[in-house]
Formats: sequence, C-alpha cells, structure tokens
Amino acid sequence: HVLDYEDSATVTADSTYSWVIAYDDEVEPQIPIEVSEITLTPELEGWTAEAGEYDADTGSITVTVTVPDTALAEDSLACSATITVGESDESGAITLTVGE
Repeated sequence: HVLDYEDSATVTADSTYSWVIAYDDEVEPQIPIEVSEITLTPELEGWTAEAGEYDADTGSITVTVTVPDTALAEDSLACSATITVGESDESGAITLTVGE
C-alpha cells in the first residue's frame, strides 16, 4: 500500500496543522486507512495531535496537530503515526517547525 504525505512543514503558534495521509494518486483506495497510534517527540507542553475519520472520497485520513500559543520560533517536533492499512501497519512521520 503506497501512502503519500508531507514529511516536514512550518507552523505558527496558536494554530492547527492538518497532516493529510492519503493513498498515492496512482493507487485506487480499496481499504480504509486508520491511525492507530500518534506520538509527538519531544513532548512539548500544549501540543496535541488527534486523528480524524477516514475519508472514502479522497482515500485519506487527517491528523490535526494543535500548536499552542506558547510555542516559540524554531521549536521543532516530530509527529509520528502508525497507520493501519487493511491488515498491515505502515509508519509515517512529519517534522513540524514553528516559524517566526
């Protein structure tokens, strides 16, 4: 199962970032994908992440990362996800850096 997602992004304090994990454009989605585990590293106060529901129309699932208003420029963390596709698990990660 080929999945497509960004591996880095710049975010701003007091905002949310939508990390979209989808089937590759050339793959017709046959099986829903689910996020079974989300990890933020390092654990910074106020940062949270949660997975939404599978969107059958786009073959994607969105992980919403909340960036607190206390985030400082240049703060950086990795959001990792274990993604279940059918009966197999895939891993994905994005590095989020707070911009100025």
